[in-house]
Amino acid sequence: MKSKILSAAILLTFNFLLLTSFSFAQWEMLYPKPTNNDLEDVFFIDDFNAWAVGENGTIIHTNDGGVNWAFQDSGTELRLRSVIFTDLQTGWIVGGEPNPIPGEFIILHTSDGGSNWNIQKTDNTSWLKSVFFIDSSKGWAVGENGAILHTNNGGADWISQWSWPTYIDFNEVFFVDSLNGWIAGESGLYNTINGGLNWDLQITNVSFSSVFFISSSEGWASTESVGCCIVHTIDSGNTWETLSYWIGYESSMGNYSIFFKDRSEGWMLHRGIFYGGWITTVFCDLLKTYDGGLTWVNIGLPTALSLNSVHFSPDGSGSLVGDRGIIFKSCEWGDEWQQQSQGNSTWLYSIAFPDMMNGWAVGSDRNSSWWGDYVSVIIHTSDGGTSWEAQNSNISGFLKSVSFIDSNKGWAVGYSNDTAYIINTTNGGEEWLIQKWDTNISLTEVCFIDESYGCAVGGYYGINGYSEGRILKTSDGGTTWEQQYCDTCEALNSVFFVDHDHGWVVGSSIYNTTDGGQNWTEQLFDTNGYSFTSIFFTDPQKGWIVGNKYAVYGGGSIILHTTDGGNTWSSKLYNTWLYSVHFKDNDNGLISGNNGMILLTDDGGITWGIQDSGTDNILYSICYTNDGQGYAAGAWGTIVHWDTLSLAADEFSDHISEIKLFNYPNPFRNQTNIQFTIPDPGTVKLKISDMNGRIIRTFTKERLAAGRHHVQWQVGNLNSGLYFIRLETNNNSVFHKTVIIK
Repeated sequence: MKSKILSAAILLTFNFLLLTSFSFAQWEMLYPKPTNNDLEDVFFIDDFNAWAVGENGTIIHTNDGGVNWAFQDSGTELRLRSVIFTDLQTGWIVGGEPNPIPGEFIILHTSDGGSNWNIQKTDNTSWLKSVFFIDSSKGWAVGENGAILHTNNGGADWISQWSWPTYIDFNEVFFVDSLNGWIAGESGLYNTINGGLNWDLQITNVSFSSVFFISSSEGWASTESVGCCIVHTIDSGNTWETLSYWIGYESSMGNYSIFFKDRSEGWMLHRGIFYGGWITTVFCDLLKTYDGGLTWVNIGLPTALSLNSVHFSPDGSGSLVGDRGIIFKSCEWGDEWQQQSQGNSTWLYSIAFPDMMNGWAVGSDRNSSWWGDYVSVIIHTSDGGTSWEAQNSNISGFLKSVSFIDSNKGWAVGYSNDTAYIINTTNGGEEWLIQKWDTNISLTEVCFIDESYGCAVGGYYGINGYSEGRILKTSDGGTTWEQQYCDTCEALNSVFFVDHDHGWVVGSSIYNTTDGGQNWTEQLFDTNGYSFTSIFFTDPQKGWIVGNKYAVYGGGSIILHTTDGGNTWSSKLYNTWLYSVHFKDNDNGLISGNNGMILLTDDGGITWGIQDSGTDNILYSICYTNDGQGYAAGAWGTIVHWDTLSLAADEFSDHISEIKLFNYPNPFRNQTNIQFTIPDPGTVKLKISDMNGRIIRTFTKERLAAGRHHVQWQVGNLNSGLYFIRLETNNNSVFHKTVIIK
């Protein structure tokens, strides 16, 4: 190192980050497809039409066998746990949450294929886990705290048939006709022969998760107990045979979601845990039997996510759903399965848009349930993020950063085991070629300012926390790369050049060059325990850095800003980890971080506004397009987007003296957030109507405090057009126009 600016000369103004108090839901989820929410259950009524339900009130529907899925508006944010249809128009969903005790429940009903879902009322107070109908009139629902509900009129009235002690929980209900049914419960297997007027225990002291019958006499039930067993009956449950099996795993955590085609072929989900030295892996598998459950074969699906439900149509179309919105589809009774969802288990570490239509995101994915089995991921959009297609990187492991200078030329860096890679494309990603590889190092970021000049950084990691920084530079588009030397650099996380001469790299400290990397100077010596994750400059003088501190050193994050090329830095502190910073110009900037955090400034970072990103997932990377749109990418395949970034300070002032109402985005496609302020506490109703005055949705919020609030509206199958939002309070009302564009 040639010189060092002493820490005593560094201006560090440690102020807690000033955040504006408003929160705008301006960001739209683009990826993964069709949803990022956990899916709990799926039901196929025929080969083409199916519904899947899950967390945050998610309902999705397909009418083309799962090629495309569309959201339907549930009107709730409760977790939906079970769905059933008796024909294409008539269906029910149950769900709820366990807390606060005794829980919160919901029963939904549709008579138009899900275009509208209406709440059905009951005196039940426990959350529900399973629903079953034998026709459009007769149905049952079961759940926590001994809840058993029955209806004879399609759910217009639900009555409690008989409630077991509150410490007994029921997981699934199944009926073969109006009289004979079974319940899989945590204390045993229950049976009724009179439509539920009386229930008897057929098996006691065993926890059952799922039950399925192919006739009034023959059925199976799967256990949650350790030991990998199911039970089978051929005499309506008068006697049950235990079918034990071993599929080669060290420990089982139980079976669930069982389905049989006939007395020979069946499917079951299995959850287990594998202990391998210091590695412990929880896995979920789809098992199939060809001999009525005596032996089972692992289908071997390529996912590490938890699987929750398997179901088949009468003609053999199968669907399998699970956490993070993962969906698998099978035809002809489940011999081959293909993933229909996209990106659910992907971790995206970097996103770049060289223009408003073309973008790339890179990361990694686990292609099986086993620890360490990672593949690299590159996805590309040519329509502004509406659709994404995978590209072949030709390497395994992790891709950590991507940089494009136009719609054709781009670079990405990453590593696999102890080998680092730089890959390049000149045709928009149709073909990626390895430009350089090196052992015993990792590369974490790449930055190109034109088709010739670029820089990549990373590090070598030794034992006991030792590391050395690595800086690689090219001036011929990556044909050759030369190592640059930074004597005291530890492992580096981020690099940025504003021109051929002026550049910065960051890791445990900040280093600057003014001669294209021939010499690197440390700018910040005392980092107070922070590790810097991202750096961005708009010109040789103005720049920003974000970094984080581990809890052992006090925790939290930091935003640094310089107006003199890094000679002095001012700072602001925050309590949520931050990973990426990007500026469109000297005033407008974005930062992303943990828990879906997106910060926006329009005054160069003097103040930062919290954006409602619509996700709680980590956002590792954020960027602007050349026309000012924003994109962020992160964990579980998350990509969010907003096309008109604004703090909208004129919409919300600190003093709230009147009712205000608007929605973001507007116009919109699938969902929008309705934002409103009320000057006084009270009950609020939001009524949404179409151009004919027909009320299509009502939100009721009781006992709201004075201040700012928002409600998310998913439009489901509503047509494009003009709609009206009316806000009613105890003393006043206002309305607002919004437009749906599909």
